[in-house]
Amino acid sequence: MPKEVGPGGGTLSFLPQGVSLTGSVMSSPNEKADDQSDKSKDRIWGGQSLYGTTDDSYFFYKVD
Repeated sequence: MPKEVGPGGGTLSFLPQGVSLTGSVMSSPNEKADDQSDKSKDRIWGGQSLYGTTDDSYFFYKVD
């Protein structure tokens, strides 16, 4: 086991149409997420924290 704290991690969330990004994605169900993405489309969100990263510019959308 390492004796020091290593680098942090991140999360990738694959969100199907109609599903909102929530704190459960980060194993923090009580953390509030103001998901401003277009929920009518499949999308991907990636980050380390929900704080300040839930506006539409932080999501990637499937291109048809």
